[in-house]
Amino acid sequence: RDEFGHPQPEIAAKFVLDLLGSLISTRLDELLLHLAETGDFDNAIEPQLIRIGRLRIASQDPALPAEERLERFDEARRELQALIDDPETNGHPLRPVWRTDLAEMLLTTYLDGFHRSAGLFVEFGVPTNAQRAAFDEAVPLAWRMMEAADTEFRDLENMLGHNQDLRDELERSLVYYRIFDEYRDQKSAWFTARSA
Repeated sequence: RDEFGHPQPEIAAKFVLDLLGSLISTRLDELLLHLAETGDFDNAIEPQLIRIGRLRIASQDPALPAEERLERFDEARRELQALIDDPETNGHPLRPVWRTDLAEMLLTTYLDGFHRSAGLFVEFGVPTNAQRAAFDEAVPLAWRMMEAADTEFRDLENMLGHNQDLRDELERSLVYYRIFDEYRDQKSAWFTARSA
């Protein structure tokens, strides 16, 4: 909000995206909870992202039993997949970012964490049955997410070439640079290669 209490959506969007990413990566669950309880959100997506973030943090909490961490991971995966599949989010500028996050969850948290580097064991031909099953489940989904994200990044870039207002809003909020520099140019390339 500005000094008069009016909402500034471009600043709010950047703030929420950056804050959520930081809180998730540093596992600051209590701050995410506080944000969820006290936040003044312009849409229903931000509270969903906070919930998904909290589930992702819980899935990596060493204080929780392994079964509970896996349950939290599965919840986060289902909710993020539901957000991606929701027709209301079709064309949302952050949809390819969410797809990349889902691929990251599958390839790092699920395969590397829960299944002890299953991708490497499969690559070298010595996986356990559980590692092979996890690999066969996660990698095709991660590949489909990255394939779709690649298309959506291109579509978004083309759309921004024709929609100067949206481009200006994304650039002012710096979300543009996060979408294209961090996600498309770095994370997307990395997770596409890992899922190939």
